Amino acid sequence: MKKAVTIIVIIGILASIGLGIKWLSDYNAYKDEIETLSEFASSSSAVADSLKEINTLKTTAFVLIACGIIALVIVFLAKKIGTKLAGGIILLTGVIPGILSPSAFIFTFILILGGLLAIFSKPQITEG
Repeated sequence: MKKAVTIIVIIGILASIGLGIKWLSDYNAYKDEIETLSEFASSSSAVADSLKEINTLKTTAFVLIACGIIALVIVFLAKKIGTKLAGGIILLTGVIPGILSPSAFIFTFILILGGLLAIFSKPQITEG
């Protein structure tokens, strides 16, 4: 991959992993309150919906971290597996968390942009 695309993808990786860590730390900080609310979930559908959304964000946080790690590995393997395949995988690492929680697209759009640039970039010509 070209250097500019690599830098964009690394920024996306940092954003993705950072958001995942932030959401997990927020969940852990309010774990007691969440457990207390889960007792009231059966009596109120609004509380049940809120708890479902909180659990979705927790799952998305793990997916964000995992996809960030996968994208980091792919950045280093891009020359071996090909730029187009690497770009496709990076594109998926940006889309998958957004499918679970659309608010993740705020940070993963950088990975999506990097993946698209990698797919459409021309391969580097080596002189030799």
